[in-house]
Amino acid sequence: MAKTIETTAAAAKVREPKPISPKAVRIHDQTGHCYRTFVVDVPDEITLDDIGNKPELWKNVQADRVGKALAEDDRVEMRWLDKQVYAVVDYADSNGVGFMDIRKVSKRDRDRTPFTDGHFEVKWTAGGWAYFRIHDGVRMTAASYPTWEATKAALIREQYPAKVA
Repeated sequence: MAKTIETTAAAAKVREPKPISPKAVRIHDQTGHCYRTFVVDVPDEITLDDIGNKPELWKNVQADRVGKALAEDDRVEMRWLDKQVYAVVDYADSNGVGFMDIRKVSKRDRDRTPFTDGHFEVKWTAGGWAYFRIHDGVRMTAASYPTWEATKAALIREQYPAKVA
């Protein structure tokens, strides 16, 4: 009986990732007459399995009125810290997006936290590098930086200003 209760409790804790934000979608090329190309910075909580099996993750992107809604045959490059995925839109409607020809390319191994000083740490976020306060995990900068070195320099500049004698 206890085994059945545990199994039911485990089944109730199904992981539901948040939908992809339109802010994470950038139009890379729209000069073609047949399709557009998009680059998407995907949060780490979304897996490749989610991309293939949960078309509803794209509902917020599809509701976007700035021209970021995907259409059939569009090309999408999805970026994570450790991989990139290239896919072609199979179908797209207001409820979600389905993909075909999904290809995964693995990147070289990278350290997820390349710098820490005991108070702050530099980490990858969807779309770039940022720094966070360690004791509560709060992101301390609104900006995203292209490299962790630039983020470290911003951290030192903003959180440890030089003292004038």
